[in-house]
Order: sequence, then C-alpha cells, then structure tokens
Amino acid sequence: MTGTQSEVEALRAALCELPDVSAQENLTPPGPGELYVPESHTRALSLDTTVVIGMRGSGKSVWTAALFDQPTRQRLVGSGGPKALENTVVRIGFSTDPHMGQHPDAETLEQLLAEGLEPRHIWRGLLARQLAEVCGMQAPFGRATEAARWAQADPEAFAELLAAASRELTRREQYLLLVFDSLDTIARGGWESVRALTRGALEVALACRPYPNIRLKFFLRPDMEEDGGIFGFRDSSKLLHNRVDLAWRPVDLYGLLFHLLANGAAGDVFAARAQQLTGESWEHAQGERRVPTVVRAGESLQWPLLEYLAGPYMGTNRRRGYTYTWITGHLADAHGRIAPRSLLLALREAAHRTHEKYADHTSPLHYEAIKHGVAEASETRVAELGREDYPWVTPLLSGLRGATVPLEVDDLRRHWSEEILQRVLEVSREKLPPRRFSSESEGRADIELLVDDLEELGVLYRTVEGRINIPDIFRVGFGIRRKGGVRPPRS
Repeated sequence: MTGTQSEVEALRAALCELPDVSAQENLTPPGPGELYVPESHTRALSLDTTVVIGMRGSGKSVWTAALFDQPTRQRLVGSGGPKALENTVVRIGFSTDPHMGQHPDAETLEQLLAEGLEPRHIWRGLLARQLAEVCGMQAPFGRATEAARWAQADPEAFAELLAAASRELTRREQYLLLVFDSLDTIARGGWESVRALTRGALEVALACRPYPNIRLKFFLRPDMEEDGGIFGFRDSSKLLHNRVDLAWRPVDLYGLLFHLLANGAAGDVFAARAQQLTGESWEHAQGERRVPTVVRAGESLQWPLLEYLAGPYMGTNRRRGYTYTWITGHLADAHGRIAPRSLLLALREAAHRTHEKYADHTSPLHYEAIKHGVAEASETRVAELGREDYPWVTPLLSGLRGATVPLEVDDLRRHWSEEILQRVLEVSREKLPPRRFSSESEGRADIELLVDDLEELGVLYRTVEGRINIPDIFRVGFGIRRKGGVRPPRS
C-alpha cells in the first residue's frame, strides 16, 4: 500500500527528524513523546534487579535519567514500568553528570582512594549521606568526602544509620534506589581503579539486601560483568541471580520507531494510516500517543507498517531480502544485539538520501537509501567502539581493511603484524584490554585468544566450518569486504 504524495513527503520529513540519540551525557530525561518502554525492559527497571547489562547505546544512561526524574518515573509506571516506582526516591551513585546527580566526580573519588580509603567505605558514606537527606536524619558529616571518611572511621555508626533509615522508609512506605551508571569512567587512573571502585559499590549493594526498602542498581557494560576482579568477592553471585540483559529485539526497535513517528510532526498522518493497516486504535494517554500492545509485541502487525514506510523488499523483488528482517539483520553484532541509535541513525540517513536522490519514490524510504543509511550507522558504531570503549579493536579491524570475509585464522596471522599486536596492548592501558590476550605472558599470547576476545564482544564470530566472519555493523565501517553484503563506503 502506498500513500498520497503529500502523505509520503510528510512521513519522509518526519523520518528525517528522528532523534539523534547520541551517547547520553547528562541526567536530562527523555520527553513524553520519546519515552518508550519495551516489554523486555520492564524487569530491568524493577527495584529487585541489581545488575543490568547493556552494550553501548542500549539505553543504560537513558534509563538512569528516566529513573532519576520524578515526573518521568510516573510516566514509566503508566507505560508499563514497575508500580513500586510511584513510591520510590531515586538518587545517583555515579553518572556522567555529577553536577545534576550531586555525587562525587572521578577526581574526588581518586583523591579518596589516594588517602587510603577503601572503596566500600567511600560508597557507604555516599549512601549514608543520601539516606540522611531523604529520611530527614541528622548526620555528623556534610560533604561527600567527609561522609566517606566517617563511614570508614565508624562502621558501627554507619550500620545504625542504615537500620534507622530502613525503619523510616518502611514507615513511610517508601523506597530509596541508588543508581550507578557509566562506571567505566569512574576513575581516570586506569582500569584497576575502575575495578576497585565498582567492586566496592557492589559490595555495598550486597550488604543492603537485608533492608528491603533500600536498593542499589548498576547499569554495566558486558565486559565489566565478565571481569573477574569486579565480581571477585564472596556471595557476589547473589547480585547476579536476577541480572537482566538490556536487549532490544527487532519488535522492540520497530515499536520504538513507530512510537516516535506517532508522536512526531507527522503523528496524525502516521497514526491514521497505522490504524488502517493494523486494525488497532492508537490512543492518547498521559500526553502521548501509545503504540497498541499487540503492535508492540507482534511482528505480523509490524510488517505492513514497515512495508508502508520502506517497501517490502531491499530491491525490486524478494531475492534481495525482506526489508523488515534485512535492516535489523545488518545492524546486529555477532550476538544479534542492536543499539536503538543505530536503527534510528540508519533510517534518518536513509530518509535524507531518499529526499536527495529518490524524491519521487512512492514510499518514504528507498531501498538503496536504506543501504546508505546502514553504512552510515556502521561508521558511527565503529567510531564509538574504537574511540570510547575498546580502542584495541581499531588496530585489529583496520588491519583487515580490504580483506574479504569469511577468512581463516591463518589469514588473520598474516594481516595482524607484530606492530599491530603491540599497538593493541599500548592503546588499552587506560581501558579494559583484551581479557584473554593480555593475560598471557609475552611470547605466549596467541591470535586465537584475540579471536576469543573479539567474539566475546560480538565483533566477529566463527562459522560452523570454523572460519571467521564479521557482522556488517563492524565490517562496513572498516572497509572489509563480503560477497553479497552492504558495500563499504568509498574513502
């Protein structure tokens, strides 16, 4: 089904205005029309979920900001979030926004470590300070540094304050939730400090388990969960018992897209057509138009909506692939994970390219423009990967530029020179290094270990024949070829 030319142009313009969900760097919450809670994320927001694991761009910082803001918490409940959030006071343990979050920054934390304070006492002090403020209790400290020193000097007084605050919260029928995010940036002095501070905060979370009205929540990267030093303390498994992966399934991603379009500049146009195609009513509630529940979770109702926006195929017929599965398939890493920002960037760029080159196309998006958008999303994803999280990946994948996958492990040995391997270790001194490769002594570290490290991150995978393949989301941005895949952009 195609719409009128004015309808197509309105929706194309709306797709051009999809939000630029770059890395969230502050605690400003998403607006009413931007807040979307996939069903699979509801458990992540539960007070009883201590550890939430999410790749870059999966929404860890977005959910931190949403939980921190009281009006947004109420909207979360109305959008399917846990009802207990209505009676929860949220404070921030650490984030990228110490000013709004009113928590110590990385420099202050490093100062306390340099003074010899144990990390768990630093976080005990921060928790005590927040509890005293929320519960209206007098405390023998003012600033965060004073609270940390007090907690280490007088552990009995901390225990008494914790118990008294728990009783007060119970009396009020309230909860206090302390949220930690962006812990990989918690110290400038290297990964050992990051590891120690994160472990200390987790130890405090474990100690608070007997107090049901006091909870801590940690949004962590996957590699932090795998780091044995972070969870290397007694009974840490209790914190991981109800861990949640902040995953986005294709139905979640397209549900987000439809939510943004329904609440965007062409919302009335999209909602009218969506109601016609799905047979479901797209109603307003709490100032926003809601995606019907059966559309949020049902591929069968999402397919016609996406076909209306982008056509059924990635070419003139089905041999080029179905648009619904092609887009998400080419944006996924080796574990099948997709960041919402990758989808929105790809479709936003596709809309711009369609406007520039295929303005008369009968759908808002042209399939060739979608391929261009996926290539743009790939370049952005690899830039984030190499610049922020895992700088050691860049020299490895750059060394494969021009190569064609799948390839053999022996092919990697030819591409990855000693100079490249040395660079891998040099650039990861201030970030988490390749876990297996860096743990071996010099001369024993083998490329097979690097393959295992990259496989753990979802950057590559082994085929059933044992060959090495790289998903398009990473392959395209590094100029690595694959027969039949999305073409790398011309440099």
